[in-house]
Amino acid sequence: MIIKVFKLNIKALVAIVACLCMVICIAALMISGHIDVVRPVTRFFATESETEFSEKIETDLSEKADMAVFLTAARETKMIEIFDVGLERVAKKIIMDDEYRKSAEEFIGSITGMYVKVKALPTTGFIVRLPLEPPVSVKNKWFSGEVDEVFVLFPENEKPYLLLLNERNQPLFFNFESNTDNFLTRLDYTPQPSESPQITG
Repeated sequence: MIIKVFKLNIKALVAIVACLCMVICIAALMISGHIDVVRPVTRFFATESETEFSEKIETDLSEKADMAVFLTAARETKMIEIFDVGLERVAKKIIMDDEYRKSAEEFIGSITGMYVKVKALPTTGFIVRLPLEPPVSVKNKWFSGEVDEVFVLFPENEKPYLLLLNERNQPLFFNFESNTDNFLTRLDYTPQPSESPQITG
C-alpha cells in the first residue's frame, strides 16, 4: 500500500514538473518575442468590428467613385499627387524627392492609433499620395506589412490623418502626431479650381 502511494506521488510530481517546464518555456518564448498569444486573441475579438468598419469604408468609397479610383487604383507614376476633394480630381503633381520620403516615413512612424470616424473619407480639403520606392516596412499594433505608398488626408478645419492599404488593398485609416507644417509649406497647395493637373519640381 505504501509503495503504491509512493509511486502515485512520484507520477504526480513528474506531471507537475513537466507542466512547470512547459510554462517556463512558453514564458521564455513570449519574452523573446518568438510567439505572441495576446495578438491572436485580440484579433479574434476584433474581427467582427474590423469587418463592419471595412464594409462602411467600401460603402463610403462607392459613393465617391473618383476618390475611390485615386485611393485604390494601381499606378506606375512615381510622382506625388494631390487630389482635391472639392474638384474630385488630381489637381497637382509634384516630383518625389528624399525630403518628401523622409516626411512620409516620419508620418508613418508617428502613428498613434486607428482613425475610426464613421465617415472616414473627407468631404472637404485634399489628399496627398506619396509613392514609396523602395517600399517602407510598417510594424506596429495596428498594421504590419510593407507599403509602397501612403496617403495623407487634410480635411478642412481638422487634424490630418493617414491612409495605408493592406495586402488585400483595403484602406485603413490612422491618427499620427508628426508635425506637417514644413510638409505643407513645400507642397504649396490650397484647394482651388484648376483647369488641369500641374507638374512642379
